[in-house]
Amino acid sequence: MQGHSHLPRDIPSFTAHPGQDLVLPDDLASHFRHALDLDAQRSVRDDEDNEEVPLDPLGLRRSPRLAVQNSPPTLRQTPAALGRIEKTRSKDKSKLRRFIQRRATAPSPLPQSHRPRPSAVDRFSSLKFTKTPLISEALPAGIWVGKRLGKTITRKQWSVNELISVGFRLIEWEGRAPRVILDRSRRICAVLAGCPNDPTWDASVKNAAAAMVCARVSGVKNKAFPSDPDVHRRGVFTAIPTGVSFGSGQKVPGNLLLTRHKREIVDRLLENRNIKRIAGFQSGFYFPKVYQNYYETLSALYDHHPSLRPNFPGVSIYPACTFNLGPLTATFEHTDSANVPYGLCAITALGNFDPKRGGHLILFDLKLVIEFPPGSTVLIPSSVLRHGNTPVVGDGAYRMSFTQYCAGGLFRWVNYGFQTGKRLLGSGKAGAERKAEVDGTLQERTRSALGLFSTLESLAVDRKRVFPVASLVTK
Repeated sequence: MQGHSHLPRDIPSFTAHPGQDLVLPDDLASHFRHALDLDAQRSVRDDEDNEEVPLDPLGLRRSPRLAVQNSPPTLRQTPAALGRIEKTRSKDKSKLRRFIQRRATAPSPLPQSHRPRPSAVDRFSSLKFTKTPLISEALPAGIWVGKRLGKTITRKQWSVNELISVGFRLIEWEGRAPRVILDRSRRICAVLAGCPNDPTWDASVKNAAAAMVCARVSGVKNKAFPSDPDVHRRGVFTAIPTGVSFGSGQKVPGNLLLTRHKREIVDRLLENRNIKRIAGFQSGFYFPKVYQNYYETLSALYDHHPSLRPNFPGVSIYPACTFNLGPLTATFEHTDSANVPYGLCAITALGNFDPKRGGHLILFDLKLVIEFPPGSTVLIPSSVLRHGNTPVVGDGAYRMSFTQYCAGGLFRWVNYGFQTGKRLLGSGKAGAERKAEVDGTLQERTRSALGLFSTLESLAVDRKRVFPVASLVTK
């Protein structure tokens, strides 16, 4: 892309020209320095390990303490010291043996169940809600994926005042306490999930943001990303999708392919414990029957294709995610039509911005514009619900987001007997009959999909049936 003609005026340039230093806004620079400090500390530890710690015959890295203890005793080692070393050696051998056993047993790619702490259940014992006149049956869905909206979508960045002037309702939300959004039939059609009631959450979010800032700047430096943000149908920002998917010409489900530099960046983000924490929080709390449907279908997929690698095994139900690295992530009106029509897209906002002035979540079909503070999470059926964001404003403001979702093609593949529709039809009359039976009619699929959404009154019962914990009581 030449120049900045397609960029919103407020997007700062992070391009470093030859002979010049990269200049970042003050707050962004502080996050980046924090990320680099963490990276440097990790690099030092890695260098020390590479110099001092040998690999055992199984290829496992042994602890520095074991390496020293296996060296010949020196004249300075007293009998008492040798006794302490023997005890420590025995403990290390036990740890190593347990590690080998854990490595020999592959972890489940999906969390076996979602067990929130009793304190979390108590916290959500009374849910605030917002009623809307939405008729969910009328949303544009296909049988296995959503429907592309095409030219009915405009690439416009809306301001809050503009939205209010055309009849949108502003929802003020502090980003912590949860609130559910109901359709005309009192089904929960979207959730402002907030964040955990944990004093360490803000630090985790800050560190996750720092890691993503580091990832973007590193990607620009290594030419994995262009120096100017990408321009695409969702907006003007750098985005990296990763995980298990099926579509866009794929013949079988597989992990999304990335260039070597992008793969390195993504792998580091996926291993970040703060991002893992966010991924776990996004998974499965308010849509128990959808969670169960995901679990049953994706378990069959991973059993049939053991080579597939989910992003967060044992942590998150979602097979794919996207790191929207900004620097000013604000999406145009759009739907994610390749996703499961009734599937949820979990979105966590990250960065530094005033949620009163920008970064709002826009739900066009509900005519709602919602304050969406950094560190908070929302869940929406993004395949059928038109959504977007207002741009952030202010000196030094920047916004990123982390999202998780599931491609509808994965569910179609499993339900067709681990084959494409074309191959199923190629098996003759029996195949055509089987496909028609599995597909059903659009009306039948819509009715079945909406049956997976809890109402405000049924949420407690649905959670109790799916999850082995005390359930929510809604008022």
